[in-house]
Amino acid sequence: MPITNEQILKDIFMAVFELEEDFDVTKIRRITMPSWDSLALTSIVAGMESEFSIQFDTNDFEHMTSYAAIQEILIQKGL
Repeated sequence: MPITNEQILKDIFMAVFELEEDFDVTKIRRITMPSWDSLALTSIVAGMESEFSIQFDTNDFEHMTSYAAIQEILIQKGL
């Protein structure tokens, strides 16, 4: 079965935040995840740019406040 974009995004979050496999990454929000700092966001963005071959602009960064928000940005970019 081919890997989905959603699974790739989950894998990026799990790697950046060093989460256990059974952790529900879909519930992650910047305000509830103490380790979500500028370095974590940079790592998430770098992972997505590498995996999805896309670029983000400053406006995108401002809206990257949760897993769900990032997923929505990817959908808007056609992924």
